Amino acid sequence: YIEEYKDVNLDYEIPDIKLTPNNLENKNSDNKNSSKKNAKPKRSKESKKIGVLGENYVQKYEYNKLCKLNKKDLAEKIEMHCHNNEYPGYDITSFDDKGNKIFIEVKSTKGKSINAFVMTDNEWQAAEKEGNNYFIYLVNNIGKGEPKILGQICDPATKWKNKKLIREVASYDIKIS
Repeated sequence: YIEEYKDVNLDYEIPDIKLTPNNLENKNSDNKNSSKKNAKPKRSKESKKIGVLGENYVQKYEYNKLCKLNKKDLAEKIEMHCHNNEYPGYDITSFDDKGNKIFIEVKSTKGKSINAFVMTDNEWQAAEKEGNNYFIYLVNNIGKGEPKILGQICDPATKWKNKKLIREVASYDIKIS
């Protein structure tokens, strides 16, 4: 167990994020701050720390979930890929209630909500490959208050194809040879 989260609530169901075209249109109307819209996000030491804390919290949540399902053997097999310097396009490999592998990408914030987040090309390719077994968990209140998984998005690649979420190109990496 991870010490940071020994006294937090881990007994709740993760809701699916409700994605509708109307919600997306309202949130993506004219952006008055367009110069920041396409800026490449910079990962500070603080944001990396928030990311790791979120991943640790989700690992503990998944461990607790599987133990409650009397699947401690599977709980012991949860993989935290960053701890092994592996970057398969998701942070955690866990299991669902039937024992199938699920692949979890964690997006964390210190704040109360997450309206948008960045996915790398590697993460997007993994989402396409893993389909219904790929989840994005959105975690809030990391590092202050009690963290919680606000919701999950299952199979974001299919949701994008079905126009249930919007994917925008945020930047290009240009290399001069």
